[in-house]
Amino acid sequence: MASAVAVSDGDVSGFDWSPEQLAEKQRGDSDINVIVGLLESADGKPPWDDVAIRSETTKALWSQWERQVLRDGVLYRTFLRADGELDSFQLIVPFDQRKDFIRLAHDGVTGGHLGRRRTEDQVRRHAYWPDWREDVMRYLRTCQQWRIQDLPKGGTMASARSASLNGGLGAEPPAGSSFLYIFTQKSGQKLRI
Repeated sequence: MASAVAVSDGDVSGFDWSPEQLAEKQRGDSDINVIVGLLESADGKPPWDDVAIRSETTKALWSQWERQVLRDGVLYRTFLRADGELDSFQLIVPFDQRKDFIRLAHDGVTGGHLGRRRTEDQVRRHAYWPDWREDVMRYLRTCQQWRIQDLPKGGTMASARSASLNGGLGAEPPAGSSFLYIFTQKSGQKLRI
């Protein structure tokens, strides 16, 4: 039986990422369930009329029909390398599990709070849903540890000095405390100290 997502003990945030649970969650997702049902019953790509009144997500998945595959009852999209060969199977993540999936990709196995590119790479290699990049960016904007890595455009050290290593933004360090501030600079931006 194929393992859908490599997670220790198969449990993250109270959700079992086993193929059986993923299949159940996908069937409970109104957008994904349509595609699963069509794949199970159709001999080929169904006509547009079968999805024309459905959600944008369902239409986007239908438009990639040739890349959809059911494995152990779980819907995946094939991810192809530049040469057209199969690279991996991307899990089609149900709507209500997407934030948990992004958190898994961002925090990494070690809780490392990966940056944008590495988080996007982790999601891209293992999962797919329409507009996943926007969801990753939305999630990263809420991550306190990630937010202190980037100095705002036009920002100064003084404007960021209250970002402590414990991830608190906007809180002044306790009197007498020693804090080390690490500021990164994006190419082409001036860091004013």
